[in-house]
Amino acid sequence: MSRFYGYGEDFLTLLVLIKRIDEFLSELEDKISSECYIYYRPSFGRAGGTEEKKSSQFGEFDAIVVNGGNAYLIESKWDGSSFEDNTLKLTDNQVHRHMVMEWYHENWSYNIWDDDKKASEFESKFHKNVFPSERSKLRNNLDTIMNQIQNKQIKHVILYITKSGKIPIKEKYFLNDDEIKFEKVIIDYTQEPSNGNFILL
Repeated sequence: MSRFYGYGEDFLTLLVLIKRIDEFLSELEDKISSECYIYYRPSFGRAGGTEEKKSSQFGEFDAIVVNGGNAYLIESKWDGSSFEDNTLKLTDNQVHRHMVMEWYHENWSYNIWDDDKKASEFESKFHKNVFPSERSKLRNNLDTIMNQIQNKQIKHVILYITKSGKIPIKEKYFLNDDEIKFEKVIIDYTQEPSNGNFILL
């Protein structure tokens, strides 16, 4: 019989999504629906952009879970993550991708890519980003996800996977004078079977 072991933040995220999804949703006061869609590490490019060199890329979520009327955009952290002042915080780039995704969600339509007014509004709000080019993988990924979540309520989530106890988590982040709130889910993996530091999936 095969045994699948792994280590670190990405693997622990996968473990939660496969083995502990009921617990994850319960922490968010949600129950798994008959149609729960889980996207593991959905990518929208990794390079990002700058004021001088704009890009359509805006990052990679650790996961997106679509369940019932909700769509959870997830950033994962674990015991091995670095903590400033003993508080779990996200980087500006991490918060930025949530803001971008929320804008796409609020403004989504099938002809958005041909709407010059929307493109101008997008670039005015996100100075280092532009719409993705036609037939690009990024646009295809966006089309896929947006068609899945367009009628759902977006919720931003910090998933902290730990076996060393709870730490403070900063819940509110600010970017471009906008406020975005992250809900927190803490999963203890102490009881998961392991081989040294490697956890059994």
